[in-house]
Amino acid sequence: MQQWQATRLRVIAGIKRSYFQLFVVDRSIEVTQANQDLLNGLVEVARSQVAAGRRSQDDVLRAQVEVSHLEAELINLRQQRVSLVARLNADLDRPPTTAVEPPAEFEIRDMDVALDGLLAKAATSNPDLEALKHQIARDTESLKLAKLANWPDLTVGLEWIQIDPRAAYKPPGKQTTGVRPRASQLSENGSDNWAITFGFTLPIWFDKINSGIEEAKRRLASSRAQYRAAQNRVASSIEDSLERVESQRELALLFHNTIIPQAEQAYRVSQASYTAGTSDFLYVIDNWRKWLVFSIQYYRSMGELERSVADLEQAIGLSLSQAREP
Repeated sequence: MQQWQATRLRVIAGIKRSYFQLFVVDRSIEVTQANQDLLNGLVEVARSQVAAGRRSQDDVLRAQVEVSHLEAELINLRQQRVSLVARLNADLDRPPTTAVEPPAEFEIRDMDVALDGLLAKAATSNPDLEALKHQIARDTESLKLAKLANWPDLTVGLEWIQIDPRAAYKPPGKQTTGVRPRASQLSENGSDNWAITFGFTLPIWFDKINSGIEEAKRRLASSRAQYRAAQNRVASSIEDSLERVESQRELALLFHNTIIPQAEQAYRVSQASYTAGTSDFLYVIDNWRKWLVFSIQYYRSMGELERSVADLEQAIGLSLSQAREP
C-alpha cells in the first residue's frame, strides 16, 4: 500500500512540475509576442526620427536586430512547448499530440503553514516513513519469536482412528472336537479408536538459538536506522522545499508590485524622451530589455513557486490544503 502511495505522489508531483513549466513557457511566449509588437512600434518611431533628420539609420537597425532576436526566442520557446506537452501527455497516459490548452493565470498563493506542523503531518502521511514503521513492527515481532526459542515446546495432541464395520469373525473349529472357540466381537460394529498424546522439546542448541536472536536484533537495529535516516531525509526535503516556496513567493511579489511597474515606467519615460529628441536610442532599448526580462522572470518565479509546492507536497505525503487541516 505504501509503495503504491509513494508512486502515486511521485506521478502527481511530476505532472504538476511539467504543468507549471508549461505555464512559464506559455507566459514567456505571450510576453515575447507583446514585446515584439511593442518593438515594431519603436522601429516606426525610429524611422520617423530618421526621416525628420534628427536621428541616424543606426537606431532603426538596432531595433530591427532586437525584433529578429525576439523571433529567435519565440522559435525556441515554441519548441520547448512541444516537448513539454509531449512529456505531460506521457505522464497522463495520452497520445503525445493531444492538445493542451495554455494554463490559466493564477494569483500568488498565500503560505500560512509552519515547518513544525508540516513535519508532524509527514510523520504520519509520508509513505516511505509508514513503510519503515511497518518494517520495524515486523522485525520487533521477529525478535520476540527468536527469543521464544529458549523455551521448551510442549505439544498436546488428539488422535482419532476411524474403524469401518465388518462381518463377525468366525474362527475355525478345533479338529479334535469341532467346537469353535469364543472370539471378540468389538470390531464388528466399527468402534473408532481415540488417543491423547503429549510431547515436549528441549532447547539444547544454544549457539543456533543465540545466532537467531542476534540476527533478529541486527535486522531490527537496521530498520530503526533506516527510519531515522528517512526521517532526516524527509525533514530536509520539507525544509528545503518550504524555503524555496517562501523565497519564490517573495520574489514574485517583488517583481509584480515593484520591479515590473518601475521598469515599465522607466521605459515609457525614455521612449517619450527619445521621441522628444532628448534621449539616446540605446537607453530606450536598455530600458525596454529590462522590462522584458523582469516580466519573464516574474512568471518564472511563479512557476518555480508552484513546482516547489509540488516538491513539498510529495515530501509531506499530502496536499497543502490537507496539511492545513487539524
